[in-house]
Amino acid sequence: MKKKRFILSMCCLFFAAFNQFIVAEKIPTEIKWEDCNDRSLPSIPVITKEGNTLFIFSDNVLEGVTISIANVDRKQIYVNLNCVTVDIEYTIPIDSLPTGNYQITVMQGNKHIIGWFQKD
Repeated sequence: MKKKRFILSMCCLFFAAFNQFIVAEKIPTEIKWEDCNDRSLPSIPVITKEGNTLFIFSDNVLEGVTISIANVDRKQIYVNLNCVTVDIEYTIPIDSLPTGNYQITVMQGNKHIIGWFQKD
């Protein structure tokens, strides 16, 4: 009986972990992000959406990053100045936004990424 419970719990854990990778959707982006330092790899952030949460991830620390979300009328809904740390996703809950299309902009100095997503 314990063996069956163990196998069932492992299957549930595997399904939950596997399902998490399937649900995340990479947001289409327009990128203008060039690093001035030629010795290192570019640290271009990646923006994904999972359910009602946006995630911003970077391989390097990004300090002084401005994150803004605007609706189709270009009215800013969300603006935040923050630091994106290494290997930790910066999360933005969007469940309070009304249904519609939005634009997210991640800026650091003259570098930027513009992404588009739909809130269902």
